[in-house]
Amino acid sequence: MLLSIVVRLRPLRPGSLPATTGPALHGWFFNWLAAQNSSFATQLHDLPGSKPFTLSGLQPYPSSGPELMLYPAQTYWFRITSLDAALSELLLTRLIANPPPTIKILRESLTLESCTTDAQQQPWAGQTTWQALAATPPTSRYKLLFHSPTTFKSAGRSLPFPLPEHTFQSLAMRWHSFSQLPPAPGELAEPLTQIGISSYNLQTELALLEGSMQGPKLVAFRGWCEYTAFGLALEWQSLFAALAQFAFYAGTGYKTGQGFGQTRPFGPAD
Repeated sequence: MLLSIVVRLRPLRPGSLPATTGPALHGWFFNWLAAQNSSFATQLHDLPGSKPFTLSGLQPYPSSGPELMLYPAQTYWFRITSLDAALSELLLTRLIANPPPTIKILRESLTLESCTTDAQQQPWAGQTTWQALAATPPTSRYKLLFHSPTTFKSAGRSLPFPLPEHTFQSLAMRWHSFSQLPPAPGELAEPLTQIGISSYNLQTELALLEGSMQGPKLVAFRGWCEYTAFGLALEWQSLFAALAQFAFYAGTGYKTGQGFGQTRPFGPAD
């Protein structure tokens, strides 16, 4: 089962955090996981290549500036997604069934108010199966919202634009790593030549990884992008539609376990 758990929090006092909180939440996640099952946490941490989870940063993401201001009258949230059956089971039986009373993010403590996988309660929550994703009906248009800073990495360089080959190969690599279902990434090379960008609204963003201009930075983008398939057979249209739906759980691109690449299908109602 694939999960997206939304965790809702309330600050204990006024304060602030760096705008980019994904790395701090990554640290909290592995500390929590180690307390539940230390050997599983080590195994997951040491897994080479793609990891079967994503973490968002604390939301709402600040529209500008290096800081996220915290107010006790306001609620905040982040999400954890899982692509692995064992991790999903642990999250359901431990985090949702018995959530900790507080979560500490860097210097700030926040009360944990709720955890949910119910999309009716929170649109970034949800759960599905690989089989349900694979049965996604065919369509020739795939519109994705890149909600958090997103980038791709190649030869040590940031590639801050969602070209079809980068976006769908990124998703196919994660799909292939954690599912027994096709496609393999190499199978997409020819079909991807028939997919183009039909429209987009993107902005470049410099993500401050430590909340300071003196710290490391990542050139990224945010916004939405629509892709259109030209002349693809229906089975390929269904496959790319499934990958677009999969992006909700898998994220896109680089550092998806630290708040980057949070992605969802994007339609007229959004």
